[in-house]
Amino acid sequence: MTQLGDLLRSPLNPLLVWDVVARGCGACGVTDDADAAEKAILDALEGFPAGRGRSVRLAVVRQDRLRVGGALGPGR
Repeated sequence: MTQLGDLLRSPLNPLLVWDVVARGCGACGVTDDADAAEKAILDALEGFPAGRGRSVRLAVVRQDRLRVGGALGPGR
């Protein structure tokens, strides 16, 4: 996850939001540490059923674009 790690070290202080789903099982998390996110994603996948239907979604969110309550929008 070198590219994610580089992005997360930017002066914008972004957060990495991740979501893993596999046959009715799911896990998600938010962190500013790409290595921790990668470990959590792999640990989640390891604990879920193998085979088709497994998905991983990632999003990088700039903290200056969050408002109280987590809604996206102009920072205030």
